[in-house]
Amino acid sequence: MLISQQYIIIERFIKDNCQRTVELRSELKLYHDRIVSKSEHFLLADILDMSYKPFSSEQCLLYFHTVRGVYSFHLTSKPIHFIKIFRELKTGE
Repeated sequence: MLISQQYIIIERFIKDNCQRTVELRSELKLYHDRIVSKSEHFLLADILDMSYKPFSSEQCLLYFHTVRGVYSFHLTSKPIHFIKIFRELKTGE
């Protein structure tokens, strides 16, 4: 593993006639040939680009633009180093 990036999975459900929200934390793990999340794995060859968009001072969304569509991950920190290492791997540096 080269680098990891923590992300949040937000689950909403109804219990006792009230909506509940649970935040689970997990990690994106970047390897030389793939990225692994809790429920998906992405080959680097299938990821066309990666970007992020802040939506508050502390949180942002990380986007994987893949051959299968766009995947988003809710982050609590900017993924600048994660994206930098990903792009270096993609360009072969």
